[in-house]
Amino acid sequence: MTSSWISSPVENIQKDRFQGWCVPIASKNDIPSLITQLHKDNPSIRKATHPAMFAWRTATTAPKPPHIAKLDQGKNDNGEKGAGERLVAILNDFKLLNVLVLVVRWHNGPNLGSKRFRVISKCGTQALLRAGWLQPKPKLFRDVKTHLII
Repeated sequence: MTSSWISSPVENIQKDRFQGWCVPIASKNDIPSLITQLHKDNPSIRKATHPAMFAWRTATTAPKPPHIAKLDQGKNDNGEKGAGERLVAILNDFKLLNVLVLVVRWHNGPNLGSKRFRVISKCGTQALLRAGWLQPKPKLFRDVKTHLII
């Protein structure tokens, strides 16, 4: 199976590093081989403290309402309690289907407390943005002279 993982930029918080990844999937049965391939292609991930915090959401679509059949979703905290829940919430909030989002953490610094969850969510979201699963919010531009939103 050929995988097309897309990554976020690496986020450095104190001495910890985080990076998000995402890939399309057809079913949860694809997950173990995709993660194995990601780790094989990126040896530094194998050295991470938490190499596979992830969430997925799969479904088939139907022509009649409710348009979604056989919805399946899940998560894995990989030792970082609550991390998978944050990632599955992103998939649910944006109603994304047939995608696996994964965040890697290299823990080398002091305890980050709840800040780590913001970074985990940010890295997962950035990977989904880079892959085109999400669209960036349009920015409002202000005319300096008139202060009108244009």
